[in-house]
Amino acid sequence: MLEHRPTAIAFAMIPGDPYARLWKDDSELVTLHVQAREAGRAICVAECTTVVERLEQAVILDVWSFLDTLHFSYLEHRDFTPHVTAESLPQGQERNLSFLNFPVPYLSGTLASDMSHAGNSTFQNLLQRMSNDIEWAKGASSGQQAFSHLQAEYENALDYAGLGLCKINEGDRILSPSYTSPVAFNLMCELRDNGWENMAWDSLEPTFLLEDNEQAHRRYDEALFYMEAACAPRGQAAVYLRRGCVNHAAGIRSKAGPDSAQFKQAEENFTRALSLFANDTFNQQLVTCHLALLNCSRGQTKSAVEIARRLGTELREAQSSKLSHFLGTLILRFAHFQLVQHKNTRVATACCECAAVYHEALESPLGSLFTAEAFITLFRQTHNWTLAQAKVTESIKPSGVIHRAFAYIDDSVSHKVDLHNLRNSRNSLLLEFDRLVQSVCSMTGDENLRSQWEEVRRGLQPNEPQGSSDFIDLAPLSDEAKQHLNDPELGSMETEMMYFCQTFEARKRFNAGYARAIGGSFKAIGLGDMDAADAQLEAFVSTCDSESTLKIREVLDYMIPTLAQLDRVDEMRQALPHYLSDWFVRGGVEDIRLVCDRKGVTSDVREHAIKVRRDTAEQDISICFMAQAWDKGPRILRNIATVLPDFFYKARTQPKPDTWQLLTFIGALYERASKLDKAIENYLDGLYQVENLRSMISNPDDRRKAYSTQHTAELFCGLARTSVALSRRTDAKRPDEYRLPTSSWLDQALIFLERGRARTLLDILQAHDFAGVESLQASMEELYRTRLLSTLIHSHCRPGGEQNLLQRARNVAEKLGISADTFDPVGEALKGRDETIAQIFKNTMFVPDVDGLLRSIPANAIVIEVGICMSGTIALCISSSGIQSVHQSDLGTFALRRLVVGYLGKILAFQKDPTPPEAANLKEGLDDIAARISTQLIEPFAEHIRGSNTVIFVPTSYLNVFPLGALMLDGEPLILTKPSYQVPSLAVLQRISEKAAKSQPGTTICAVADCDKANPIVYVGPEVVSVCSAFGVEPVTSDQFPQAMKAAELIHIAAHGTENYSSPWESTILGDTFRVLDMATKDCGASLVVFSCCLSGKGEINAGDDLVGFAHAVLQSGARAFLGGLWRVCDELAMLLMHLFYKILSRHRNAPPGAEICVANAWHQAVRAFYRLDERNALALVDELENLWRATKDTSARPDGDYGKLKFHLNQLRAMITQGKVDFTSPRNWAPFALVGCGSVKIVGSAPDAENNGLINGPGEVS
Repeated sequence: MLEHRPTAIAFAMIPGDPYARLWKDDSELVTLHVQAREAGRAICVAECTTVVERLEQAVILDVWSFLDTLHFSYLEHRDFTPHVTAESLPQGQERNLSFLNFPVPYLSGTLASDMSHAGNSTFQNLLQRMSNDIEWAKGASSGQQAFSHLQAEYENALDYAGLGLCKINEGDRILSPSYTSPVAFNLMCELRDNGWENMAWDSLEPTFLLEDNEQAHRRYDEALFYMEAACAPRGQAAVYLRRGCVNHAAGIRSKAGPDSAQFKQAEENFTRALSLFANDTFNQQLVTCHLALLNCSRGQTKSAVEIARRLGTELREAQSSKLSHFLGTLILRFAHFQLVQHKNTRVATACCECAAVYHEALESPLGSLFTAEAFITLFRQTHNWTLAQAKVTESIKPSGVIHRAFAYIDDSVSHKVDLHNLRNSRNSLLLEFDRLVQSVCSMTGDENLRSQWEEVRRGLQPNEPQGSSDFIDLAPLSDEAKQHLNDPELGSMETEMMYFCQTFEARKRFNAGYARAIGGSFKAIGLGDMDAADAQLEAFVSTCDSESTLKIREVLDYMIPTLAQLDRVDEMRQALPHYLSDWFVRGGVEDIRLVCDRKGVTSDVREHAIKVRRDTAEQDISICFMAQAWDKGPRILRNIATVLPDFFYKARTQPKPDTWQLLTFIGALYERASKLDKAIENYLDGLYQVENLRSMISNPDDRRKAYSTQHTAELFCGLARTSVALSRRTDAKRPDEYRLPTSSWLDQALIFLERGRARTLLDILQAHDFAGVESLQASMEELYRTRLLSTLIHSHCRPGGEQNLLQRARNVAEKLGISADTFDPVGEALKGRDETIAQIFKNTMFVPDVDGLLRSIPANAIVIEVGICMSGTIALCISSSGIQSVHQSDLGTFALRRLVVGYLGKILAFQKDPTPPEAANLKEGLDDIAARISTQLIEPFAEHIRGSNTVIFVPTSYLNVFPLGALMLDGEPLILTKPSYQVPSLAVLQRISEKAAKSQPGTTICAVADCDKANPIVYVGPEVVSVCSAFGVEPVTSDQFPQAMKAAELIHIAAHGTENYSSPWESTILGDTFRVLDMATKDCGASLVVFSCCLSGKGEINAGDDLVGFAHAVLQSGARAFLGGLWRVCDELAMLLMHLFYKILSRHRNAPPGAEICVANAWHQAVRAFYRLDERNALALVDELENLWRATKDTSARPDGDYGKLKFHLNQLRAMITQGKVDFTSPRNWAPFALVGCGSVKIVGSAPDAENNGLINGPGEVS
């Protein structure tokens, strides 16, 4: 049924305000309705003493009956989304409508005669016009005849205002569905789901957008003519208000900017309407709201917020609950419309800000709660998890909106306890907010916030037993409707609600157990303990076997993904039949609409049945994909198409934020069934949705975190695999027939893999290219502020760590120039809207070009680009002339994770001082893992690699933290045979290479040592002296470093790094003075940046393989290449390795043009020399370093710090070497550093002669 909304300017009379309804029992309205109809019949036959009495009774009754009809129709169907009329829907959707049992307004048989006897037809015509509205809403074919008769009556009475209202109605009917309105942008419906959505209504909105229409304008011109003739300024204002709305809508669609002609015309029309509504406070407030929305669309947020605040204050004083609710809903719906229909997060956020101050000024607790939910949902959909966390934190604090809203409801209940429908609403609100909070906590891993919310939720939990029948009463639905809803074939709504409520606490405990298992597993993975990680997951699986309260489908919803992480594919497939719904696996399925028609159910019940099946279909497809049940996929998809004929069409054309994942899963099922055309179509639809959603996110940090790598990998790997498969088919369509940019499917496979790589880093590099210096600096400062605040919001305060967190908050406040006494990280974060950032990054667009990508590959180099997802690996072997070979295997993400984490775990085990046999076993285990990974990445391309000069890796997922030089070629580590390095993507390599060719490198060498007073690292002293001596410079201090690095060609930092797991931006080197987020804000032109410190090359893996760590931060700052540590390095051995590296670089700095050595080759030679060190040569290197150190005594060439124990430590190192305790062939010692970026860059420029630079040509020399 249609939820009726006002058509003309008199919609203040429309009832149904949910705030007012809180104070009433719906059953009273039913009684009143019956009593009124009986009274109406009595009035029709009663002999009243006077005509005035009869008129009074009739008018009151008929107007009340009309309004009550609208209200009552809403109450009967309040749990379901109303439909619009047949006249308003696109052709073909009429059969979905039903207006059964919709009562016609009561019109007394005496009213017309009474009015004509009195010589005044005004009231008669008014009621007739209202009745015509009802008939139009019902789709009556006779409505036009009655309407023509009404116009004739107005003409006979010379009622020009009435004729004007008729023309307004005609114009409105052209622009909008009946009982919606252009004034409401055709957006109005009750708030459901999460504060601003009504998902079923939202799916219909695109079918009746408010558009400029010549016929409508002609009607409005006629209306304006009549209203001017009638001297009716309010009627004229009604026309200008509608025209302003149409202009506003046109301006939004045109995307012509804030000063577009449409926006200016809208402002002019609204201003004129405001003037003509003089002394009509009600409608002036409506127009004022539209001006606020217009300001939001034009980017004038500050003005819009002030208007909204003033409007809320005025309405609070006027105590107009109906208008207050209408305008609050309009603001939120308009925000939703801007985000969903126009992908405009800036305007959506501005509207939410307006709604927040409006409801605050209005003192509306429920409105404030709806707005908070809208904010959280907006932040979720735009993947701004920092602000989502902040908004949840703000909402659940003791004075937050959730407490105020429930206090308001409970106060309402105290006035009358028998309010079963209000209890339903209360619990629905609590469940919905709980869903939002749980999703935020799950995505951010913030268990502290989850615990805080659980405590708040328990305090808000109702006292009634949740399994009671009162709790889930569906009244005032009819018995017939309830019977249909309890039909298992139609969804068993009441039964399901009863089950949900009775098992609520069990479900919470079960879900919490899953969250603990996943959290514990990831924690163990971070420590390199794969066995402990598996133990966490296996413990959860065992609880699934014993879970008896929840239905098997709910249990398997968590158990199957857990088995996937354990790589237990067979068990998943065995469990799958117990999960899948009979609706989609049995034979003889039919269209659910035909089932409903045969049962004779109402439209609401039919829509519920469709929704239940649609949700079930999405879940079945996802779990079928998760279990890799490729044999069952095609049958399920066929049955879904039969049961829900428009399922796949709606997935493509009416996407939700996660529909792209569904399309990815569908594509994978078709791909495995060799239906490649359908596979590529679904994959492409998923890709377009991802790109559209990504374009809505202005902040690059939020883009980086937008999508789980695990899921995006499925999309991009699926696209690449399908492209490769299509390249092998002679009958396949060409890529350009799918509007793809390449002429070859093989080239297209490369493009698809590239589109999933380091996109955020690429966005920032692109912004560097086209943004002005000032705007770029402003955006970096805004990013810096956002990151600083996020470090506090994301950080988890462990017991006893409160003081540390407080001190960090004070430090952040100081950096932001805010008083520490008044500093509120949450409130401060919510102030930021990334306006400057949005302007910088809104135009960044990634359009891969195969020729450009291939040109970035150095001559005689081979690139191995890898894509890994749950179901397997795809690797491309590429040279500058094109793709040479393709390899695919079933090594999936979780299997790879097991190998890489196992490798890193063995590396960590070396730190526990193993015995020689233990060390030998560890080393053997490392070589075995490297060999197993090499079978996927090296062996398939061995011939190409052997014929190349350099190997470049484009890694993905966990390969980003694996030492790729340790992969095996012909029985020995690759780095010993070939220079190798890695790049985030070929597109990043292309961008860095092009920039290097256009710009001049720095002219100095910048080397700094941080001895760390609290924990001295004495080896950094000789290491930095070695660097400076090699290039004839002096070291810089930590304080000088930020400025010195700007002009440096080579930057070397010797220090210890600290890794912050909860906030990777806070990972540091140089003590606490230099962090990842500091590096990302620098403008660096260095050819090479070396962080000779542990963990500096490692980072948090996020969506699109964008690492939050020093590697990407250095490249983001403008440097060409980066060398950093993957794990905690052995300081003394790192010193020796770096000494060899700089000897080789220095030796080639004065080489003639064309003979210079590139960084990758120098590093390759250094590692090879290190690997082959024997006792004599290693001791000689230690002697060299000690001699260099002695030569700096009492000079500025010696770095700052306490190196009093250096001699002792050097002697210890000699003893370890002499005693055979140093294994130079162990990957733990030679493989900790990763070279990332443009490894072909050369360090050139002036330098001292080799014989005079203090270096000895000893055993580290490599020809």
